[in-house]
Amino acid sequence: MSWPAVVRATHWVNVLLLSLLWLSGGVLWLEGDAALGWLVHAHALTGFALMTSLLIRIAALFDSEQPRAHWRDMVPLTAGQRAVFRATLRHYLTLGRAPDPDWQGHNPLAGMVYLLLFALLLLQGLLGALIYLQGVDALKSVHGVLALVLLVLASGHVLMVFYHEWRQKGCRISALVHGGNDPP
Repeated sequence: MSWPAVVRATHWVNVLLLSLLWLSGGVLWLEGDAALGWLVHAHALTGFALMTSLLIRIAALFDSEQPRAHWRDMVPLTAGQRAVFRATLRHYLTLGRAPDPDWQGHNPLAGMVYLLLFALLLLQGLLGALIYLQGVDALKSVHGVLALVLLVLASGHVLMVFYHEWRQKGCRISALVHGGNDPP
């Protein structure tokens, strides 16, 4: 399995930017944004950078020359993809007692979760922009709750990566560093 450079680059940029956003957002929530105006600006600029990276990743979904990055690889459109979707769901619901289907790249269930994650990140960016640019303070609590939801989803993602790394004895983590399953 190989991951296109655009997927690897945007993935790690997003990891860095989301980490900075959760950290700065937590400080702003604890200390109050009035006391740390400079951090509000840094948080917003980091959010705009994340939206740029996310839009690049979403654009790659429509680039037919990017294997494993195309939207058709993430949505269970074919009978085979739907079968893997059901088998993967069965695997998770039985806590690993049902077989884990062999799949290269995002399995169709994970693909749907990632599309949901992309949508939630876009919504979060829109909320943040409205708060920062338009002063819609009423959205701050929704923005904060959604940040926690995204943190839970990201934590679940990391746990599932380690789970699949262990179960399938694959190189999913290193694949996102150098692009393939085999060590460089």
